[in-house]
Amino acid sequence: FVLSELWRLKAGGRLLTSVYEEMGGVSGALRRRAEQAWEECVGRKDGAGPAADAEGRTEEALRLLSGLVRVLPGSEAPLRRRLTREEAGEERWRIAEALAERRLLVLRGDPGEAQSVELAHEALISAWPTLAHQVAADEEFLVGRAELGHDLDRWRKADRSPDFLPDGLHLRNLRHRLRDREAELNPEERDFLGRAQRRERARRTGRRVKWTAVALAFALFVGLGTFLLHQSRVGAQQEAEGRSRSLSLLSDQLAQQDPVKAALIA
Repeated sequence: FVLSELWRLKAGGRLLTSVYEEMGGVSGALRRRAEQAWEECVGRKDGAGPAADAEGRTEEALRLLSGLVRVLPGSEAPLRRRLTREEAGEERWRIAEALAERRLLVLRGDPGEAQSVELAHEALISAWPTLAHQVAADEEFLVGRAELGHDLDRWRKADRSPDFLPDGLHLRNLRHRLRDREAELNPEERDFLGRAQRRERARRTGRRVKWTAVALAFALFVGLGTFLLHQSRVGAQQEAEGRSRSLSLLSDQLAQQDPVKAALIA
């Protein structure tokens, strides 16, 4: 980029330091070239072809930029990332091809093979305002994707043990950061996240079944205790009534034989 600009702005066949400084050096040349390519590929308002829906095209292009950048857990410096055609989708891939024609991106792989695209220079991440702003705006998603990638790598190294799938609060945080953006993950990442979600649902179902069983057992215990207490009270009442009837009968019998004793019993 820089040499091309210097050559275009040369004076008398010479490359001048003053021109280099006016360009803003490497970052300035990258910025101008990137913004020009972006305007030509994404910012057109000619009403023709895919550019007719300018807002939708811009949104797709910005999502493309997010796919070309990655962050490492614990690191503040974003790095360029290789994005596959499958991840990008056809609309974003067409934009990537247009940007690659202007040497902003680099395409990898031949038609019919696995194809990918990446930034031509990592310096574009900081030198190109549009990309830098998109990285800042998508920080939560980029961090979530980085954490998911870290978890995926750990799971692979553990022979895909279910115990290494994200769960609980960590899984909820991941889903929050990746919300409505899972389509931008690669197939392996989506499969990994799906496994984690299914396992978490199964665990929640298991916990609900367990607590339901505990609640039922407690209810049965309380019910049985209440029943036994009621039976005990009924039995005591029946016993008391039986004694009362026996005494009454005895009193009646004695009344006929010995009125004094009958009065004492009554």
